[in-house]
Amino acid sequence: MYSKFVSILAIIILVAPVSLFAQQKNLSPVIQKQSGDVIPSYELFNINRMSFWLRNDGLSGSAPNGEAGVYFPRQLASVSKQDGIIWGARVNDNDPSKPEIRVGGQTYISSTVSGYITQTGPNPQASAAQPIYRIRRDYKELTENSLEVILEAAEFYQIEPSEVTQKQARSIINRYAHDWQNWPGHLGAPYYDLNGNGSYDKGIDEPGLAEADQVIWMVTNDLDVNKSVSFAGSPPIGLEIQTTMWGYAGDSGTLADIAFQRYRFINHSGYQLDTMFVARWADHDFGDGENDFAGCDSILELGYVYNGTSFETPYEKVNLAPATYGYRLLQGPIRESPGDTAIYNFQKKAGFRNNTLSSFGYFASGSPARMPIQGDYEATELFFYWLNGYLPLWFGYFDPYIHGAGPFRGNPTFYPLNGEPIDQSFDVDGLEDNLSAGDRIILLTSGKFEMAPGDTQEVIYAALGGLGDTWLQSVADLKDKQHLAAAIQQDRFRNIPSKANFNWRTRYLSSSESEVVFNARIENAIDVTLRLKTPEGNPVTDLLMFDDGMHEDGAAGDGIWGVIWQTPQRQDGLNADLDVTYSSGFQITRDRIASNITTDGPLEITDVVFGSDNINDNGQVNPGENVRFTLKLRNNGGVSINDLNIYPIESTGPD
Repeated sequence: MYSKFVSILAIIILVAPVSLFAQQKNLSPVIQKQSGDVIPSYELFNINRMSFWLRNDGLSGSAPNGEAGVYFPRQLASVSKQDGIIWGARVNDNDPSKPEIRVGGQTYISSTVSGYITQTGPNPQASAAQPIYRIRRDYKELTENSLEVILEAAEFYQIEPSEVTQKQARSIINRYAHDWQNWPGHLGAPYYDLNGNGSYDKGIDEPGLAEADQVIWMVTNDLDVNKSVSFAGSPPIGLEIQTTMWGYAGDSGTLADIAFQRYRFINHSGYQLDTMFVARWADHDFGDGENDFAGCDSILELGYVYNGTSFETPYEKVNLAPATYGYRLLQGPIRESPGDTAIYNFQKKAGFRNNTLSSFGYFASGSPARMPIQGDYEATELFFYWLNGYLPLWFGYFDPYIHGAGPFRGNPTFYPLNGEPIDQSFDVDGLEDNLSAGDRIILLTSGKFEMAPGDTQEVIYAALGGLGDTWLQSVADLKDKQHLAAAIQQDRFRNIPSKANFNWRTRYLSSSESEVVFNARIENAIDVTLRLKTPEGNPVTDLLMFDDGMHEDGAAGDGIWGVIWQTPQRQDGLNADLDVTYSSGFQITRDRIASNITTDGPLEITDVVFGSDNINDNGQVNPGENVRFTLKLRNNGGVSINDLNIYPIESTGPD
């Protein structure tokens, strides 16, 4: 039976996060003290349907309490326990007391510390720890009592939304304002050079990049010997790493399920770095993390993890199929290649090309492959094997990955599990010789390349969430979304598709027929199609929307698109997807841009009968009381309504 909702989105949002906040209460503050100063050590990416914790020493994907720190959809279910970047290189310093091959990065621990490098050369020096910065372009429009800020404060302080104080809500806005006003553009944080002089001028230039709605930036280095040795047993290289994460606001559509991440490596060692690799490492867990599969697509440069069964508790509770989560290598390091053209710093660079995905690796619970035991130099050797595309099994042995299923079963490969889970073809996890569902760790590597002293390299990834009508369709959804991320990167982030502000209203023509007016405000669109579906995902109808001034869409060419749909009244509430083609050529599907679209009714509240109150039982609604009352409803439509749910919209005050 379907449920009929008389509610607004705000109420749904308030109800949904309860389980997340309940798990993450009573945590230590997400700040640290150094030399008497208090600096933010954690920040949260949460501008769209993804939430993602980062720490100022480079660790990411883990919440301040050590629990899973990546949620998709936001506030619903965790999809990653920990992730990070791993790099390795041969360092030509001719120092016999130090090993030539060195590895660093972040897995469950980090080889890096917060701070930028102040002195380059054989003995580089670093600054004190630096804050992690976070900005929003619209921070001046935020208010303490807005639902958006209250939810963000609840996520950041990891408490229930109902527990958020005005001071905590205000602190979110104040931090945005502080970071905007103190943006470290002079240290490498991205900005718009409005006066074109090539340097950051506070008060003139503007923080941000690529028209992003939220940007997070931090700087780390690998100069701490103890941290480096504890990670993989090798000494530091002398790298500064600048990390930027950004995204675009929205609660529906393709861009709402994507976050972009750029890692810039600066070689301050004073030495040549050869045979260098960089990789995205992740321990993705869905729910309990013991029933997952992994997969890759070497052509799409994509690695991902998906649920091994058709259901997972957090999703099942809200009638959703399990999600899929992964990374797409959008832009690899560059290397010289006459006649080719690379993309670097959002610009074309002639005579170079970007490295692609050179290998995909994974660990599966129950396999002989294992995470290297960190803290010993053997870990450096094994990590370096892994970066080269081999299994990190034993020192001195280059064991390749083997296709476990499909027509190439038994053959060595740099891209295991590159089959198609949707139709179970080729090398699919869980089939034939591949292990059954369990814990999965993945590694997406790009290399090899070189770095001369003073060189800068950058790598860009898209973090992607997929959510379909079934667990395998979530994989298909992820693969569809990576196409948009790749197109935006190839366009050098110059034409970001605008958001679609969508609304609908129902008019009742008779007791059996209704019409629904749909409107969407979309800039730079040339074609818009609305697809209505049942709650089960079955198609109802496709409606072409217009911006011609003749479909209750405002004036012609004003960016407001409209369509009027007449229909017999239906018992089920409908969902809507929106397909948009932009003038730039981008095509975006905004999944479930609206839900519970009502065609039956109208319902009328004919009476409100006061029952009782819990304090003085005086028949009046007094402050702080729980009040019991009864609503009398009349269904003026021609369709029966089952399982009716009624939710309050908001307090309307004493009147």
